[in-house]
Amino acid sequence: MLDELVRYVGFGDEDAELLAEARPLVEPSFQEVVDAFYAAIEANARARAVFESEAQIARHKRSLRNWLESLFGGVYDTAYFEARASIGYAHVRIDLDPSLMIAAMSVVRDRLSFIVGELEDAILPAERRKKLARAVHRICDIDLAIMLETYRDDYMARVRGAERLAALGQVAGTIGHELRNPLAVMETSIHLLRTRLKGDERAARHLNRLAAQVSLSSNIIGEIMNLARDLPPKRQRQSIHAIVEDALSSMVEGQYVKVTFVPDDSFECCVDGVQLRQLIVNLVTNAVQSASSGASGVHLHVEKRDEELHIVVEDDGPGIPDEIRARIFEPLFTTKLRGVGFGLPLCRRIAERHGGYVRASNRPEGGARMEAMLLCASGSDT
Repeated sequence: MLDELVRYVGFGDEDAELLAEARPLVEPSFQEVVDAFYAAIEANARARAVFESEAQIARHKRSLRNWLESLFGGVYDTAYFEARASIGYAHVRIDLDPSLMIAAMSVVRDRLSFIVGELEDAILPAERRKKLARAVHRICDIDLAIMLETYRDDYMARVRGAERLAALGQVAGTIGHELRNPLAVMETSIHLLRTRLKGDERAARHLNRLAAQVSLSSNIIGEIMNLARDLPPKRQRQSIHAIVEDALSSMVEGQYVKVTFVPDDSFECCVDGVQLRQLIVNLVTNAVQSASSGASGVHLHVEKRDEELHIVVEDDGPGIPDEIRARIFEPLFTTKLRGVGFGLPLCRRIAERHGGYVRASNRPEGGARMEAMLLCASGSDT
């Protein structure tokens, strides 16, 4: 898509070189652009209502500053495309109307054009300023198109997911109740049969297979119920290390997963511990099933950045094919023979209920990368 947009707007190497050359000239005015951008937001009630707090605005101001720096970075490759796409996803998460996104880009474009026009001839000759202004408009056009496209894709995926969840929610409660009772009877019978048939290895193998299928059925029902309930998080300040350790200890493969904490393993966050545990289990389980080396090929990285909790799970598997990446968070969509397509949608639900997100990408060296961000609340029970 990036190559197509570049050709369509006529963005060439000269434009890229001009933008990179102009960065030291316009960078001192970046704060002016940020201020103008958020002054426009403050003046628009609908745009201001999108932001829940001053802390959120502060985060977005930092993001806008970073965006401006990369706009004049001179490198416009796949990484640039993905960074712009992530901005589009962020706009969807905060329910920003696309018309406001277009208006916001106009504010940025106008301020940058004014700044370029004010450069003195001694710094940048008039003909170069004219070409630079054209380059600014072209790169802004490309950025806006990328963000709108990802906005559309993500929005449509959410609509499809919401429709499926609405239908699922109507029957999930009844199905869960009706199936859990016979499963409980099966578990009791398996336990009794183990006692009666102790020493019979052939019977034990069959009972183990039955117990595994009963457990699998119970997990599927649990995921259906969790998706259907859509419970808000019950936040409490607690040790993230303890939650991670509990999640991994509940998994047979968890002990083999490499785990790192930044800055260390002692920090706390105000989150819903049960939901965070479920998110970690789901992401790690998905990675283990995809990894070429099994659990030993999975790396769980947990980091706290200011009020944000970042959880990254990477594997050494084949990665996520481009043709399905946009669908992996849809309920009931799965590529696994024994999957039912509830794990990743539930992860997204948990992250978004915590004011964050889940993103999927591929590692440059191979394998998949899942990143979840959750906002840590400042209170102890919210």
